[in-house]
Parts: sequence; C-alpha cells; structure tokens
Amino acid sequence: MESFSVGWYLGDTTQSLTFLSEGSIDIAVTYNTAAEQQNINSGDAVQSVYGFRDHFYLVGPKSNPAGLTKRESVLDMFNKFVALGNRDDMKPFVPWALAYSKWYHQYPRFPPQALSAAAVLEEYTLTDHGTWLSSPKNVVSQLEIYKQGGDMDPNDRLLNPAHVLLGKASQNDAISKLFMQWVVDPSGDQKVIENFRKNGEVLYSKALGA
Repeated sequence: MESFSVGWYLGDTTQSLTFLSEGSIDIAVTYNTAAEQQNINSGDAVQSVYGFRDHFYLVGPKSNPAGLTKRESVLDMFNKFVALGNRDDMKPFVPWALAYSKWYHQYPRFPPQALSAAAVLEEYTLTDHGTWLSSPKNVVSQLEIYKQGGDMDPNDRLLNPAHVLLGKASQNDAISKLFMQWVVDPSGDQKVIENFRKNGEVLYSKALGA
C-alpha cells in the first residue's frame, strides 16, 4: 500500500462526532462512551475500537482551601467542593445547570486554557494527563495534583478511555479500515502508545486487553 498523510481536525468529543456525522472527517478519536454509542446507533459511525487510555487529574491551588487529602476518594473530594461552595443551602443540586454559580465555573474553551485559568484564579479543575504534561511550567508550578487516574482499576472514575470511530461517510474506505486495524494491532498503534513520551513521561496507556 502506498504511503498516505493524515490531516488532523482540532475538536472535543462533541465536535469530533459532529465532524464525523457531517462527513468532514473519516475517523474520530473520542472520550464519551454514551455519545459514541449514540453515533453508532444513528448509523453515522460504523465501527468503534478501543484506542488507548488517558487519565484525568484533579488539580488545584497549593493552598488547598478545600482541605483535600490524597487518601480520600475523588467522590469525597467533590463532596467537599459542594459542601464548601454551597454552605448556605445544602439541598442537592446540579451546579452546571444553573445560569451562574459563585463556586462552580464553566470554562468554554479547550483544556490547556482551562488549566491556565485555574492556575490564575486559584481554583480546582479536572484536566487530562496530556494537557498537564504539555502545559507551561509557570502554569503547573502553581498547581498541585490531588488525585490522578490509574490503570489498576478498570472502573477508576478518573480513567479516560479513548475510542476510535470510523464514519459511514469515509472518503477512502479501504485506507480508513486499514487504519482501524492498525489502531488495535499490538505491533502497530498499541506499540506506539506504549512508547510515546511527552517531556520524558509516557503519555497514554495501551487499550485494555491489548
């Protein structure tokens, strides 16, 4: 087979699935199992494979105003945020459903910008391993990692599995299908994943069972 080039489209999972549905891209790398399944059910995607494992980090200011301890579970940590941010009214609610919250802020950009904002505003945030490793030192030096996802527990809430979806409107079906095979090949993409490093650290983990 002749060599070919890969063109990348920047987008989050929602945008990537939209590009796939529109036929703007052949293949999407996404991080939301429910959204991926909906795309498959609609027929916009015809195949999904487990690509690799990324990991979330819960990070925040070194002053640690919430009093987090690393022995706590991530759910315990989030419960602290709710308790501290909503002291006047302890009724359960979903903060991101409100028009404005004094303690929960949405940052409608990409993860690197959100991490920078957390450093400047001295707030806690979820970020991913790749964003943390690729962010400038003047950003990460202001923050502490309080919890991070691992590979030991497949149900780890901070595990961030990536799936690779093939769109029904692939412009070059033969090459796209070969690429999908390469993604799961132990000597192909899984070997690349295992050895790829950023700033001296392994960025991702191989797909579960690879």
